Amino acid sequence: LIRVSVGIEEPEDLLDDFKQALDACG
Repeated sequence: LIRVSVGIEEPEDLLDDFKQALDACG
């Protein structure tokens, strides 16, 4: 999640990316 460290996206988008990452981890 490079975008998280950069902090360009909105908090909601970051949350969505985080959820997708959890789903990817299984």
